Amino acid sequence: MGPFWHRARLAQEHWMYPMRPSLSKGSARVLDLSMTDTITIAHRFRGPSTSANGGYVSGYLSRFVDGAAEVTLRAPPSLDRPLHVSPVDGGAELRDGATLLAQAVPTVVEEDVPDGITWAQAEAARADAYDFGNSDFNECFTCSRNRDPQDALCLWAGPVAGRSDRMHATPWVVQDTLEDLDGAVAPEFVWAALDCPGVHALAPTGVVGQYTLLGRMACRIFERPRRGDRCIVASWPGASEGRKHFAQTALFSEEGVLLAKARQTWITVQDA
Repeated sequence: MGPFWHRARLAQEHWMYPMRPSLSKGSARVLDLSMTDTITIAHRFRGPSTSANGGYVSGYLSRFVDGAAEVTLRAPPSLDRPLHVSPVDGGAELRDGATLLAQAVPTVVEEDVPDGITWAQAEAARADAYDFGNSDFNECFTCSRNRDPQDALCLWAGPVAGRSDRMHATPWVVQDTLEDLDGAVAPEFVWAALDCPGVHALAPTGVVGQYTLLGRMACRIFERPRRGDRCIVASWPGASEGRKHFAQTALFSEEGVLLAKARQTWITVQDA
């Protein structure tokens, strides 16, 4: 099928990729990828200043997996240039020429999550979020504090007061530029929302202050929100093994319904 621009108000700044089917309540139906397709990641969806947001890229590749997906990021995905997606063993690979950028495969993501968080708690936590200061991530699609909220998600998670489980959270009022063909938020934006809050939860462990990138993310979407919905993104840290640091994130409705759950591996590349 021929490529088209993702239907959104800022359509000219979205991915270009093959026609997608209508989506179900939770995850997208698996796409028919019978041959290599070419996509271009718009500059809007940057993470570091010169490469794509890891959660967003992972969410796009998840469309080629039936059910929960795990995506391993092998190299920084380039912006504003053609990349190639190919089918591989029930999943997909993203390449820039001969360079493997990312791989998506089926996985299992459990539904277990800590106790819920209220909207008021999430708002208070956001006010106490760690400030990364000047860095390569100042314009990150997920967690920038400098961008217009209609152009980026602008999510930063802070510690939830009174919790002993190191829970972090941030509120999210779903913007109106994130819709898919069925009117719900596109899966890649759900993945993006669950991305950076994971490393925010790692701040107390000393990881923040080092150059740390998302290396792997697995996610299961139960239900996708719609424009204007008030949601809560929660995150909590796991263990560390050398340069690898583990975290989990979850998306809840304001009423506390679990909408999506993710687990992550973050890699410290070098000291900042």
